[in-house]
Amino acid sequence: MADTETINAEQARELIAGSERVLVLDLRSEDDFGEGHIPGARNLPDASEDSLPDDLPEEGKVLLCGESSEIASTLSDRGLEVVVLEKGIDGWRNEKLPEQPSSDLEKEDEGAPKLPGAGT
Repeated sequence: MADTETINAEQARELIAGSERVLVLDLRSEDDFGEGHIPGARNLPDASEDSLPDDLPEEGKVLLCGESSEIASTLSDRGLEVVVLEKGIDGWRNEKLPEQPSSDLEKEDEGAPKLPGAGT
C-alpha cells in the first residue's frame, strides 16, 4: 500500500468530527455499503483509478474504509493525504460508532454537501 497512515475507529471519528473536511471513501461492495456505512461516506466498490469521483477535492484528507494500494497511491499522487481505517467497518462497528443505513441513501444524495475544491 502507498505511504499511508492507519488510524483506529476512535481516531477516525475524531477526524471526521473535526473542523477539517474529510472525504470518506468506502471500498466495500454496494450490498455491504447498503447494509450500513460511516455517515457521509461515498461508496467506491470498484476500487480503481477510473472509478474515482470527478469532484475529488484538490487537497485535504481522504479516509479509506477498506484497502486498495491503487486508490491510495492515486489519491496520494493527486496531493491528498490518505488515511486508512484500521479493521475497516468492523473496527468502526466494534466501537459501536454510528452508521448510516441504506434507507438514508436517497436523502444523502438529495442533500449531499459540496466538497471543498470540487468543480461545479
